[in-house]
Amino acid sequence: MRNKINILLILIFGFFVTGLLVSGRRFVEFDLLATKSLQNIFPRFFDFPFSVFSLLGSSEIIGLLILAIAAAVYFKYQKIFWGLGAIVFIYIIELLGKFFLYHPGPPEEFFRYSIPFFFPSGGFVHTNYSFPSGHVSRTLFLVIILIFLIRKKWAYITGALFALIMIISRVYLGEHWLSDTVGGAFLGSSIGLLAVMFL
Repeated sequence: MRNKINILLILIFGFFVTGLLVSGRRFVEFDLLATKSLQNIFPRFFDFPFSVFSLLGSSEIIGLLILAIAAAVYFKYQKIFWGLGAIVFIYIIELLGKFFLYHPGPPEEFFRYSIPFFFPSGGFVHTNYSFPSGHVSRTLFLVIILIFLIRKKWAYITGALFALIMIISRVYLGEHWLSDTVGGAFLGSSIGLLAVMFL
Protein backbone atom coordinates (compact mmCIF):
# COMPACT_ATOMS: atom_id res chain seq x y z
CA MET A 1 0.00 0.00 0.00
CA ARG A 2 2.84 2.38 0.84
CA ASN A 3 4.37 1.82 -2.61
CA LYS A 4 1.07 2.72 -4.28
CA ILE A 5 0.80 5.89 -2.21
CA ASN A 6 4.36 6.89 -3.13
CA ILE A 7 3.70 6.29 -6.83
CA LEU A 8 0.41 8.20 -6.56
CA LEU A 9 2.19 11.19 -5.02
CA ILE A 10 4.85 11.13 -7.76
CA LEU A 11 2.16 11.07 -10.47
CA ILE A 12 0.21 13.92 -8.87
CA PHE A 13 3.44 15.92 -8.52
CA GLY A 14 4.25 15.22 -12.18
CA PHE A 15 0.84 16.53 -13.24
CA PHE A 16 1.19 19.75 -11.25
CA VAL A 17 4.75 20.38 -12.46
CA THR A 18 3.65 19.82 -16.07
CA GLY A 19 0.72 22.19 -15.53
CA LEU A 20 3.00 24.87 -14.07
CA LEU A 21 5.46 24.57 -16.95
CA VAL A 22 2.61 24.71 -19.47
CA SER A 23 1.13 27.81 -17.80
CA GLY A 24 4.58 29.41 -17.91
CA ARG A 25 4.70 28.74 -21.69
CA ARG A 26 7.83 26.58 -21.24
CA PHE A 27 6.80 23.93 -23.79
CA VAL A 28 5.82 26.13 -26.74
CA GLU A 29 8.84 25.40 -28.96
CA PHE A 30 9.06 21.77 -27.87
CA ASP A 31 5.35 21.20 -28.57
CA LEU A 32 5.63 22.75 -32.02
CA LEU A 33 8.71 20.65 -32.84
CA ALA A 34 7.02 17.45 -31.62
CA THR A 35 3.91 18.04 -33.73
CA LYS A 36 5.86 18.91 -36.88
CA SER A 37 8.15 15.92 -36.37
CA LEU A 38 5.30 13.43 -35.94
CA GLN A 39 3.46 14.78 -38.96
CA ASN A 40 6.66 14.49 -41.00
CA ILE A 41 7.49 10.98 -39.78
CA PHE A 42 4.06 9.48 -40.48
CA PRO A 43 2.66 9.73 -44.04
CA ARG A 44 -0.87 11.06 -44.59
CA PHE A 45 -2.03 7.44 -44.88
CA PHE A 46 -2.19 7.47 -41.05
CA ASP A 47 -4.85 10.21 -40.96
CA PHE A 48 -7.69 7.70 -41.13
CA PRO A 49 -6.43 4.93 -38.77
CA PHE A 50 -5.31 7.46 -36.16
CA SER A 51 -8.67 9.24 -36.45
CA VAL A 52 -10.53 5.97 -35.87
CA PHE A 53 -8.20 5.00 -33.02
CA SER A 54 -8.69 8.41 -31.43
CA LEU A 55 -12.41 7.68 -31.11
CA LEU A 56 -11.56 4.89 -28.66
CA GLY A 57 -10.58 7.52 -26.10
CA SER A 58 -13.96 9.26 -26.27
CA SER A 59 -16.18 9.46 -23.22
CA GLU A 60 -18.78 7.20 -24.82
CA ILE A 61 -16.39 4.30 -25.54
CA ILE A 62 -14.50 4.60 -22.24
CA GLY A 63 -17.82 4.79 -20.40
CA LEU A 64 -19.01 1.53 -21.97
CA LEU A 65 -15.73 -0.17 -21.10
CA ILE A 66 -15.92 1.03 -17.51
CA LEU A 67 -19.46 -0.36 -17.21
CA ALA A 68 -18.20 -3.69 -18.60
CA ILE A 69 -15.35 -3.73 -16.05
CA ALA A 70 -17.76 -2.90 -13.22
CA ALA A 71 -20.04 -5.77 -14.28
CA ALA A 72 -17.12 -8.21 -14.61
CA VAL A 73 -15.77 -7.31 -11.16
CA TYR A 74 -19.21 -7.66 -9.62
CA PHE A 75 -19.89 -11.08 -11.15
CA LYS A 76 -16.42 -12.41 -10.29
CA TYR A 77 -15.94 -10.96 -6.79
CA GLN A 78 -19.47 -9.98 -5.75
CA LYS A 79 -18.15 -6.49 -5.08
CA ILE A 80 -19.03 -3.09 -6.44
CA PHE A 81 -15.91 -1.41 -7.80
CA TRP A 82 -16.58 2.04 -6.36
CA GLY A 83 -13.16 3.26 -7.49
CA LEU A 84 -14.38 3.43 -11.09
CA GLY A 85 -16.36 6.50 -10.09
CA ALA A 86 -13.04 8.30 -9.63
CA ILE A 87 -13.13 9.03 -13.37
CA VAL A 88 -15.35 11.99 -12.45
CA PHE A 89 -12.23 13.69 -11.06
CA ILE A 90 -10.63 13.47 -14.52
CA TYR A 91 -13.52 15.42 -16.03
CA ILE A 92 -13.46 18.04 -13.29
CA ILE A 93 -9.70 18.62 -13.52
CA GLU A 94 -9.79 18.54 -17.33
CA LEU A 95 -12.51 21.20 -17.43
CA LEU A 96 -10.66 23.38 -14.93
CA GLY A 97 -7.51 23.17 -17.04
CA LYS A 98 -9.29 23.88 -20.31
CA PHE A 99 -11.15 26.87 -18.89
CA PHE A 100 -8.53 28.50 -16.69
CA LEU A 101 -5.02 27.43 -17.78
CA TYR A 102 -3.85 29.58 -20.68
CA HIS A 103 -2.59 27.09 -23.25
CA PRO A 104 -4.01 27.51 -26.77
CA GLY A 105 -4.36 24.26 -28.71
CA PRO A 106 -2.70 23.56 -32.06
CA PRO A 107 -3.78 25.84 -34.92
CA GLU A 108 -5.96 24.50 -37.74
CA GLU A 109 -3.02 24.02 -40.08
CA PHE A 110 -2.04 20.94 -38.05
CA PHE A 111 -5.53 19.41 -37.93
CA ARG A 112 -5.64 15.97 -39.61
CA TYR A 113 -8.76 14.30 -38.21
CA SER A 114 -10.19 12.73 -41.35
CA ILE A 115 -13.52 11.03 -40.67
CA PRO A 116 -16.91 12.79 -40.77
CA PHE A 117 -17.98 11.46 -37.39
CA PHE A 118 -17.72 12.81 -33.86
CA PHE A 119 -19.26 11.47 -30.67
CA PRO A 120 -21.57 14.00 -28.97
CA SER A 121 -19.11 14.41 -26.07
CA GLY A 122 -16.58 15.87 -28.53
CA GLY A 123 -18.65 19.03 -28.91
CA PHE A 124 -20.13 19.18 -25.42
CA VAL A 125 -17.53 21.57 -24.03
CA HIS A 126 -15.27 23.59 -26.29
CA THR A 127 -12.64 26.06 -25.15
CA ASN A 128 -9.58 27.53 -26.84
CA TYR A 129 -7.28 25.86 -24.31
CA SER A 130 -6.07 22.29 -24.51
CA PHE A 131 -4.41 21.17 -21.25
CA PRO A 132 -4.74 18.33 -20.28
CA SER A 133 -5.78 15.82 -22.94
CA GLY A 134 -9.02 14.14 -21.88
CA HIS A 135 -8.57 11.27 -24.34
CA VAL A 136 -5.16 10.41 -22.91
CA SER A 137 -6.38 10.86 -19.31
CA ARG A 138 -9.31 8.48 -19.81
CA THR A 139 -7.15 5.99 -21.70
CA LEU A 140 -4.49 5.85 -18.97
CA PHE A 141 -7.21 5.56 -16.31
CA LEU A 142 -8.59 2.52 -18.11
CA VAL A 143 -5.16 0.99 -18.80
CA ILE A 144 -4.08 1.24 -15.13
CA ILE A 145 -7.29 -0.45 -13.99
CA LEU A 146 -7.06 -3.26 -16.56
CA ILE A 147 -3.39 -3.91 -15.78
CA PHE A 148 -4.23 -4.11 -12.08
CA LEU A 149 -7.14 -6.49 -12.67
CA ILE A 150 -5.47 -8.77 -15.23
CA ARG A 151 -1.90 -8.79 -13.87
CA LYS A 152 -0.43 -10.57 -16.87
CA LYS A 153 2.64 -9.62 -18.92
CA TRP A 154 0.60 -9.29 -22.11
CA ALA A 155 -1.72 -6.83 -20.33
CA TYR A 156 1.23 -4.60 -19.44
CA ILE A 157 2.55 -4.66 -23.01
CA THR A 158 -0.87 -4.17 -24.63
CA GLY A 159 -1.79 -1.39 -22.20
CA ALA A 160 1.50 0.45 -22.77
CA LEU A 161 1.14 0.19 -26.58
CA PHE A 162 -2.49 1.34 -26.46
CA ALA A 163 -1.57 4.38 -24.35
CA LEU A 164 1.43 5.21 -26.56
CA ILE A 165 -0.64 5.05 -29.75
CA MET A 166 -3.31 7.25 -28.17
CA ILE A 167 -0.67 9.85 -27.27
CA ILE A 168 0.86 9.74 -30.75
CA SER A 169 -2.53 9.92 -32.47
CA ARG A 170 -3.68 12.98 -30.49
CA VAL A 171 -0.49 14.89 -31.33
CA TYR A 172 -0.29 13.67 -34.94
CA LEU A 173 -3.92 14.63 -35.60
CA GLY A 174 -3.25 18.17 -34.35
CA GLU A 175 -5.82 17.76 -31.59
CA HIS A 176 -3.31 18.32 -28.77
CA TRP A 177 0.24 19.36 -28.06
CA LEU A 178 2.63 16.79 -26.61
CA SER A 179 2.58 18.64 -23.27
CA ASP A 180 -1.21 18.17 -23.14
CA THR A 181 -0.80 14.42 -23.54
CA VAL A 182 1.97 14.24 -20.91
CA GLY A 183 -0.29 16.09 -18.47
CA GLY A 184 -3.16 13.77 -19.44
CA ALA A 185 -0.97 10.71 -18.84
CA PHE A 186 -0.03 11.91 -15.35
CA LEU A 187 -3.65 12.77 -14.56
CA GLY A 188 -5.18 9.53 -15.83
CA SER A 189 -2.51 7.35 -14.22
CA SER A 190 -2.87 9.03 -10.83
CA ILE A 191 -6.68 8.81 -10.83
CA GLY A 192 -6.49 5.21 -12.12
CA LEU A 193 -4.14 4.27 -9.29
CA LEU A 194 -6.44 6.00 -6.82
CA ALA A 195 -9.31 3.94 -8.23
CA VAL A 196 -7.59 0.57 -7.78
CA MET A 197 -6.81 1.46 -4.18
CA PHE A 198 -10.59 1.31 -3.59
CA LEU A 199 -10.86 -2.31 -4.82
